[in-house]
Amino acid sequence: QWVAIDDPLAAPYFGFPAPAVPTDATSFSGVSAGIGTQGSSEGNQNLDFITNGTFTFYNNITLDNVDTFRARVSSAGSGGVLEIHLDSATGPLIGQCTVPVTGDWQVWTTVSCGITPSTGAHTVYLVNTGPANKNLYNLLWFAFSTAN
Repeated sequence: QWVAIDDPLAAPYFGFPAPAVPTDATSFSGVSAGIGTQGSSEGNQNLDFITNGTFTFYNNITLDNVDTFRARVSSAGSGGVLEIHLDSATGPLIGQCTVPVTGDWQVWTTVSCGITPSTGAHTVYLVNTGPANKNLYNLLWFAFSTAN
């Protein structure tokens, strides 16, 4: 039996890590005031009304052996920076992903950034930064993975 090299099911046989499973952004453990949800053009719900200083947090995210953060985002606003903090909104900053303007609130792109390696399970805070008093971007999902 032959296995195609680009077959994602073949990856475990070649020592590659399993693909990252995205976390739905609306599955947060907590959220700051102002952030809302809406139906996404890609299915499910996305976060909207994201403004400077708002955040969501997610309990018990295991960060062993990960060095990359990916997020599915859209923006007809100003874009911004999505900061990844550990254990509080002002806790250690382990990464920052720039969110570009995509031209519409439902035109999606995936952004990626490196993160400072960490171990164990943490409460991960996604803190939104950008120009004050403006809607910055929408967030559909995020995932932690290895770069390779």
